[in-house]
Amino acid sequence: MDTSTFVRLLDEPHLAADHLAAWGIRDLHRGHQSLLELAESGLTLDLLALITDELARLLKTCEDPDQTLDALCRYMLACRSPLSLGASFERDRALLPLLIQTLSTCRQWRELLVRDTDLLDYLRLSGGKPVTRETLLGDVLAESRNFVDEKNLLSVFRRIWQRERLRISYGDLFGVMTLEQTLEQLSILAEVLLESAFDAAARRLEESRTWPRHLQGRRARLAIVALGPIAGKQLDYVGRLPLWVIHDPLPDDEASRRAGQEFFDKLTRYAVRLLTESIDGVPLYEVQLQTQAIAGSHVAAMSVESAAAWLDGLGRTWHRQSFTQARTVAGDHTLGDELLRGLMGWTYRRYLSRADETGIKALKRRIQKQADHGGRSFREVTQTRGGIRDIESVVQFLQLLSGGDHPEVREPGTLAAIHGLAASGTITGEEQAVLTECYIKLRTLRCRLQLLLESPATTLPDDAVQLGRVARMVPALASAAKSPADLVPVYQSWLTRSWGVLSKILDAAFPGESVPPPEVDLLLDPTPAEDQVRAILQPYGFRDALAAYRGLQELATEQSTFLSTRRCRHFLSLIVSRLLREIAATPDPDFTLASLTRVSQSLGAKGVLWELLNFNPPSLRLYVKLCAASPYLSTILTSNPGMIDELVDSLQMARLPRASEMRAMLADLLRGSASPLAALHGFKASQHLRIGVRDILGKSDVDATHRSLADVAETCLSTIVQIEYDRLAEKYGEPIIQGGPFDGETCRYVVVALGKLGGREPNYHSDVEVAFLYETEGQTRGPAKGRKEQRTTTSHFFSQLTQKVLKELSQSTPQGRLYSVDALLRPIHPGGGVAIAMQDFVAHFRSGAAAMWQWQALCKARPILGHADLMQATEMALHQLLIERSWTDDDAQQIRAARMRLEAGASQANLKRGIGGTLDVEFLVQMLQLKFASRSPEVLRPGTLDAIAALAACGHLSHDDAAALRHSYEFLRRVESGLRLLLTSARHDLPQQAVELKKLALLLGLSPQSLEQECRAKMAENRRRFDDFFIASETAAPPA
Repeated sequence: MDTSTFVRLLDEPHLAADHLAAWGIRDLHRGHQSLLELAESGLTLDLLALITDELARLLKTCEDPDQTLDALCRYMLACRSPLSLGASFERDRALLPLLIQTLSTCRQWRELLVRDTDLLDYLRLSGGKPVTRETLLGDVLAESRNFVDEKNLLSVFRRIWQRERLRISYGDLFGVMTLEQTLEQLSILAEVLLESAFDAAARRLEESRTWPRHLQGRRARLAIVALGPIAGKQLDYVGRLPLWVIHDPLPDDEASRRAGQEFFDKLTRYAVRLLTESIDGVPLYEVQLQTQAIAGSHVAAMSVESAAAWLDGLGRTWHRQSFTQARTVAGDHTLGDELLRGLMGWTYRRYLSRADETGIKALKRRIQKQADHGGRSFREVTQTRGGIRDIESVVQFLQLLSGGDHPEVREPGTLAAIHGLAASGTITGEEQAVLTECYIKLRTLRCRLQLLLESPATTLPDDAVQLGRVARMVPALASAAKSPADLVPVYQSWLTRSWGVLSKILDAAFPGESVPPPEVDLLLDPTPAEDQVRAILQPYGFRDALAAYRGLQELATEQSTFLSTRRCRHFLSLIVSRLLREIAATPDPDFTLASLTRVSQSLGAKGVLWELLNFNPPSLRLYVKLCAASPYLSTILTSNPGMIDELVDSLQMARLPRASEMRAMLADLLRGSASPLAALHGFKASQHLRIGVRDILGKSDVDATHRSLADVAETCLSTIVQIEYDRLAEKYGEPIIQGGPFDGETCRYVVVALGKLGGREPNYHSDVEVAFLYETEGQTRGPAKGRKEQRTTTSHFFSQLTQKVLKELSQSTPQGRLYSVDALLRPIHPGGGVAIAMQDFVAHFRSGAAAMWQWQALCKARPILGHADLMQATEMALHQLLIERSWTDDDAQQIRAARMRLEAGASQANLKRGIGGTLDVEFLVQMLQLKFASRSPEVLRPGTLDAIAALAACGHLSHDDAAALRHSYEFLRRVESGLRLLLTSARHDLPQQAVELKKLALLLGLSPQSLEQECRAKMAENRRRFDDFFIASETAAPPA
């Protein structure tokens, strides 16, 4: 076009309209304005006229000539020298077509060129051809090393990222590069920017800090190991970078190690920020630090040893799957490759354990389920059935299965891995051809969607215009479709061919495998959908299904790297359905699972526990019941980490240990222990656990349970008494009798148990009630050599002993008090000490000064510690006091009045002090013992149940009354045991809250309704008999 004609076009809109219409312009007015803007941009009219014919030809080929012409105007106005650019168009006839082609392709290219007009020249020089990693890295480092401040570095990295993506996408769209080259170039770009970002971060940190040293003193190395597409050199335009940042082992001393770890964490976080900080709303990459996922957000880098140990100990099948695509991409490649070589045997196993097989089978089922779900949305190129995700997942599945025997399949890239699988014979040549073809076509299609739809799109558009635009950029799609209507069917045919091969491969793996319950796959699935979690777990009664899923995952994970999480998860998968059914049967499934998680976490070695529960279903039921309704036992387990052996023993042992066995166990614990009190707490916890487990299982009746609890208390008490006696004897010397027939002999002592301990019927939280008696008065003699002689009276010696023992028993520790204590029967006279001389004790009762409650206490007195002959003599003396005592007219009234006083203020739900509670039975029995002791000394048995049997044997209770009292007492004490295991705030009251009552009923194997009814019936019967016997005793003549 000559200059005069072009001028006429500018001056005469109607003439310009004809030309613009011929060029394909629809908005003629806007088109004319664009021509005017071009004329005013700085280009000479003759130069504009010269390029107009070429522009007209090019616009006719564009999809949207209006948009392209408008973009050209904006570009020319943004140029620093439009005149120079126009001259370049004249000199280089390929430049204007390049510009028009770029501006017309997609919006992101147009906006990029308008923002940075110099990119056209870079695009002309590069031609969209590949560049080597070394070349690109050299260019980036040359630019970035001019800056240290974050703002300039962010600008440099973004400019380079945009420039190189333009080069790569141009080469991709216009056939300069193959798909494989395109993906490799995008991967190289990410690698180079990673390398440069870590380089910039290191330069900045080293301005104020010293680079950490290796354990052996040399400079510590840092490496970046990538997973996923970048590792396989198949990154596309949506850059997700899963990274492991690892470093050499750091020095052993705490200060150096902490400083080194802090340095690498800061360096990593700063480097990541340079790549993820958004300037114009779009970050360069989405970086996913794998170390943060396993060690917490505060840990960005990890030592190579720690990473390997974590993966080996806690890594799951999906971790192994991710490492089929792993490669060192930045930093010290030697270090990264050392890690990957070390993990090769972990990733690819020649021999699959049962746990490995379980994980891989679950992976297969997960792929099949994902494919079924993906089949509902065939337009989703990545996640639809037969799509990109399915191909990659099946290839990685096959790599895990065959990689142990066939090194050629160990390739991080999907296409290379498909080739290796065919070379190894894992898949056929035909299957290789289909998968390769479909994968290339689908990856090409996804790249076009990402470029042309201006978002990280992976879905085929519904809009026919957009679909056609995409199809024109995918030769395989455009050439196969005879009409626009054929585009979607052609695409679907790719998916059908792909899934046909994939499903055949999956069906051939583990043929005949039975389909496990959905709970198993949920447990083994690393990322289940929330609706799937709810659908599976809500039927088990969980209010918060997502929290329940997290709890299951905790149960499947060993906390120690020395234990195998794979094995743990495998054995849990074998019981998870039964476990959930048992949990669902408890009153509060959410509470039960949370408790079970805490308890299991404290035990350690969860895999051992799941294996045991798998082979012993009753133990599974017991463990759930313990966690659901016994906070006391579960607190023992959580407060004493590592009690797995004790729990396993509790589940398997045939009987409770005898007192002699307990003493031997405690002696072993004390041997070499720096803290006897801590050892005693541990002993008591382990024994209460054993007793409580058998209690819940119903393997021990209430009498046997109480006797074992008494044995535990006596064993602890005897140990403390001996320790404190030895300490006092070392300080003061042995207590010696002065005067009388035993002058000069050692003054002996005896500890008398009273109350529940005396009767060998304590509960889990019963007080320890004791009296300390010694033979007679005297002085100590013979302190240890080298010590200044200190003497004291025997009264002071044994009072000191008593006080120290009681203090140790009741001392507050992190584990709580060993026992709450009460030294009953002291002082028995004015000025009396906490320990009592035997003659004073006997004289007190014979003098008539003893109150009725003291006589009642004497009925339950039992010597438990001391010299054997003195214990026997003491027992005889106690019995003699009771035998000698005369029954008086008002004794029954006093006992009944005391019972009524204890009843005051108690609720009817109180099983001990309430009307008809266990105190009714105990006071009734003690009344009968006091009444008939002189006639029938055999009734003087300290235990309530033993005393009932003795009273019946002597004819003082009918067999009906004895049976009723025994059954009632046993039942109510059993309920009390449940309350103690339940740790209710009211230790003797039936719970008022429905959930707590259900938990108690669960422990006792009853329904809540029958539990309440039985308690009411037993207590009513107790009170009737109590009243009958006391009325009869108050009116009857004293026994002969």
